[in-house]
Amino acid sequence: MRKIVGFALAFCSLSAFGSESNMYVGAGFGVWDYEESEVPEFSLNSAEGHIGYIVNDNLSIEGRVGLGVGDDSVTDDRVKLDLEVDNYLSVYLKPAYSSQNFGVYGLLGFTKAKLSADISYMGISDSISDSDSSFSYGLGAGFSVADGTSISLEWKQLIDADDYELSGFSVGVDFAI
Repeated sequence: MRKIVGFALAFCSLSAFGSESNMYVGAGFGVWDYEESEVPEFSLNSAEGHIGYIVNDNLSIEGRVGLGVGDDSVTDDRVKLDLEVDNYLSVYLKPAYSSQNFGVYGLLGFTKAKLSADISYMGISDSISDSDSSFSYGLGAGFSVADGTSISLEWKQLIDADDYELSGFSVGVDFAI
C-alpha cells in the first residue's frame, strides 16, 4: 500500500513539470463481473474518479479510485451470499492512438481492490472482507464531445487473483484542466 501511495504522490507532482493542458480529471461508472470457480457469478457496480497526465500524444499516466455503489446477492439452498466492491485503487500507463475526435487506448497497470461478503444460513450470519492486488489491463475508446471534454467506453480486467477474477465495462467522462 505504501508503494501505491508513494506513486500517487509522485504522480500528482508531475503537474509541476507540465502545463495545465496536460492534466485531466474524470469520473465513471463500472459494471463488474465477479467470477470464481464453484461460486455463482455476481454483478457489481462502482463509481470511479481519475486524474491523468498526458506525457505525449500517445501516452498518458493515470490514477483511479473506485468505490462500490451496488452489491449483488445470490441465494442457493437457503444460503444467502451478498458481495460488494468496497473500493479500489489503480495506476495505469495508457498508450493511445487518436485521430481528430476519436481515439483508442490500452490500459496497463496495477490495481488493489477490497471486496466484502456477507453470508447467512438459517439465521446465522457472518461477514468477511479481503483485499487483493494484481496486474490490471484493459481497452477503451474515447470520443471528443466538446473542447476539452470526452466520453469513453472501456473493458477492464480489474483483478485477476489466484481464486477469482473481477472484470467488466465502464463508461466515463474526462475534462481537461
